[in-house]
Amino acid sequence: MKYREDSGITRNILVTGGAGALSSSLTGMLLARGYRVTAIDRLPQNCAWRLRDVARNERLSYVWKAVEDMTEKDIEGFVRK
Repeated sequence: MKYREDSGITRNILVTGGAGALSSSLTGMLLARGYRVTAIDRLPQNCAWRLRDVARNERLSYVWKAVEDMTEKDIEGFVRK
């Protein structure tokens, strides 16, 4: 199913561990289908290559932070987007 921009519904997806092997593939798939994706990860340097194909996508927001370090305020910010 492809997300349609003209549907009037904004589809925002939050992916934790965004630079991981599975999560980076999921992020690419969601972006290819038209979703807006926020990926959260502390992105170790040896994993940066996993996001190279989607790094310039305007629908991708990347948060360089460990999930365990997120505050309640951080989480509320994602829910409200």
